[in-house]
Amino acid sequence: MKKYIIILAIALFIYIIGLGFYLTVKGPQSDFIKNEPINNIKIGFIAPLTGEASNVGTTLLNVAELTIKEIENDKREQQFQLIVEDGKCSPKDAVSAVQKLISVDQVNIIIFGGCSGEVLAAAPLIDEHQVIGIATIAGSPDISQAGDYLFRLSLSDDRQSEFVANHITKQGFKRVAVISENTDYSQALRNSFKSSVDNKIIVADELYNTSDTDFQTLLTKVKSKKPEAIFIIPGGALTTTGLLTKEIYELGIKSQLYGTDQFTFDDLINDYSQYYQGMILAEAKFDPSNAAAKRLFEKYQETYSEKCSMGLFCATTHDALLLVKEAIDKCGSDNKTDCIKNYLYSIQAKAMTSGDLTIDENGDAQFEFEFKKINGNESVKL
Repeated sequence: MKKYIIILAIALFIYIIGLGFYLTVKGPQSDFIKNEPINNIKIGFIAPLTGEASNVGTTLLNVAELTIKEIENDKREQQFQLIVEDGKCSPKDAVSAVQKLISVDQVNIIIFGGCSGEVLAAAPLIDEHQVIGIATIAGSPDISQAGDYLFRLSLSDDRQSEFVANHITKQGFKRVAVISENTDYSQALRNSFKSSVDNKIIVADELYNTSDTDFQTLLTKVKSKKPEAIFIIPGGALTTTGLLTKEIYELGIKSQLYGTDQFTFDDLINDYSQYYQGMILAEAKFDPSNAAAKRLFEKYQETYSEKCSMGLFCATTHDALLLVKEAIDKCGSDNKTDCIKNYLYSIQAKAMTSGDLTIDENGDAQFEFEFKKINGNESVKL
């Protein structure tokens, strides 16, 4: 009898120890599964969330999060989970972010809401691992040939700069200055512009850095060349560009100003447009009053108590996630990236938030352009 009691006690002791070990290990796992269902579809999102271009990245992240909630409202069996990384508008940081998203988070789809340098640096990894990459604002022409798994829903800089170059040529200007920010985006546009005009008319070609705040020396040099027109090409640093236009105004430079669509962004036009009134720029045709765009902008205003300041690029970010949802639904899994890739290449005249969307053989969305002029705090058709 005593022996039986000892055996029973030993068995009970082993059971208690085992139960404690099970609860220690299993408890946190159960909680983790409860908070993050194993059937979640992870979508990577890389954008500049700190630094000079953080206003761009933060706005587009807000759009992405709104779109995820919109998708969740469909009561899908598999919900989307956004894995966010700060690309800092830095190629190095973007590469690190992509490596982490692919190897640690095991994502198959990455949305880029930031600079061309981020996208171009990450492109080889996108193609090597055959994951889908979608850029929603980056404009470098080099993105068109950067890989078979990389798509772009924004406009390519070469077409925008060619459009400006044609207008300058038709106006008969003989003395033109180019002032550009020293970023991949701006330099791609600058190079495309220079290849689209007779270089004999370019009397000044100056660069400024993202962190610059004093342009006196640069602008004094430009002014001495007596340009009839000045093409200003900003990167992501909108405040820096605003200060540049302020100094152009204060120096009394009367040249006809040309710019890019960034001069219509709220963060720039609301604070600095008084210094670049009459600027002519090429903008992609976009109707913000179309039903899908109107719903997005109203929801953004309601949620964040401010206007979605990136206009078209708010729409392209929204479209990127909606296309991903449709592609996954069609292909059955986010793992089937070849199927998703082929679906995206098949998009032709599809009604989306940004308008009727067509994706060409290079993975680029196609846009038509129109000339606009800054008048007050808005751009109006020329």
